[in-house]
Amino acid sequence: MKKLFMSLFSTALRIATALGMIAIYANALSLEQFTHLAVGLLCAQITCIFVDGGVNNEILRSARLESIAQNAKRLYESIAARLAVSTAISICLVMYNLLTTTWDNTVISLAAFFSGVLSSINETNLVNLKATNRFKDELINSTAQSALIISISCFVLISPGLAALSILFPRLFTTGVLLRGIGKNNMRKIRNRMSIKSVFGYYTRLKHYTLDSVFSNLGAQLDAILISVLIGKEAFAIYQPTSRVLSSSLNLGGVIGALVIPRATTLHSDKNIKHYLLGSFFVFGLVVAALFFVFCNYFLSILFGSIFSPSLDIEIILTFMIIVRFLAAGAGSYLTIKGQQKKRAIINAICAVSAVVFTVMYGYFYHINIEVILRILLALQVVMMIFYVLSVVKYVESVFID
Repeated sequence: MKKLFMSLFSTALRIATALGMIAIYANALSLEQFTHLAVGLLCAQITCIFVDGGVNNEILRSARLESIAQNAKRLYESIAARLAVSTAISICLVMYNLLTTTWDNTVISLAAFFSGVLSSINETNLVNLKATNRFKDELINSTAQSALIISISCFVLISPGLAALSILFPRLFTTGVLLRGIGKNNMRKIRNRMSIKSVFGYYTRLKHYTLDSVFSNLGAQLDAILISVLIGKEAFAIYQPTSRVLSSSLNLGGVIGALVIPRATTLHSDKNIKHYLLGSFFVFGLVVAALFFVFCNYFLSILFGSIFSPSLDIEIILTFMIIVRFLAAGAGSYLTIKGQQKKRAIINAICAVSAVVFTVMYGYFYHINIEVILRILLALQVVMMIFYVLSVVKYVESVFID
């Protein structure tokens, strides 16, 4: 129970820090500047979906079963591959921004992009600390990061011109601390792995984890992607705080996952593993959904202003979405333990592609808004959850060929 509270507190602290940071920038910057910051963070989230390679799932499954040297090697490979691919993508982002907006907005967007990428790398390190039973270290790291990020972000309240520096510097510093913690000569070890051969080998090794992670995380970000593409960047900027609260609520699944997945691997009865995972995720999901429904609107009104608060209908849709995704996460965790990432990837791919197709077709024939997009996504995520659960109880085992 002590470990649960330490992990829950450290995760909640990081969530509060991210929301507080966004609130600071939303109040300090103009809507145009905040829009470019929000789009930069969204580009980072999308990039991380495709370049993280599912390493967090691999860590949760393998961290307690491997040596310290193997664990460090996995982190080195992950950091090298993600930095190499993200740097290439950032060049495209800069070129697009220079053609469509001012230099100042380009710098803000690029700083937000790398801030998101480095945040993802740091999050992997925290997942690794959880998976290796170092919850106290996770709490210490989270507290130090939060204090640094919020204190430096406040500089933008003094001068909006400091936006790029204040959003990027804390992430650069915490990444440097992370690298020191992994071991000596870390930059050399990372640099040696930043080659096409090494990056290709990294993703080849993680192929089923990668496919599973891409479609799973893509499904979690489809609301932000579809809203920004089909409705516009300004609409996404207004929805972004709500999206961040939703993502943060779903990320709380990492707390329960880091505790129950490693423990589930030690259970001998297959039936007990299923009940343990499904029950833990479902109960925790109900708690998170209830907190989201009660506090989301009030919380966003205070931090961001009434313009950023979701309607009651949107709040209800997102509440049910949280419950559905937590139950799907419980079933998906069982498939991960059993080495069925390919099965998860197939289900996620079908649902993610279907959601995009249905939403685009609806927008072509009818007027579309944020609520309609979220209703379509909720329906497809219910389908995904049903397939997950059916796969776990082996009712559709014959449909998927390993």
